Amino acid sequence: MATPSFAADLPRPAYKSSQVYVAPFSWSGFYVGINGGYGWAASDWSGDGVAAVKPKGWLVGGTVGYNLQTGV
Repeated sequence: MATPSFAADLPRPAYKSSQVYVAPFSWSGFYVGINGGYGWAASDWSGDGVAAVKPKGWLVGGTVGYNLQTGV
């Protein structure tokens, strides 16, 4: 004859502490940036009095700003 088993004699699971809270990364703050590039193009129009156009040149620029992150 079989009898049911009871869980009262089983060991309790080990207590797991909660994970440590780590504050999320904030994107708030000043930033400075620089950019640059070079561009070129070519066109060859046929027709009287119209010269071939070949624009080219450098581009340099900068950026300064501030990001403010609000909320969660």
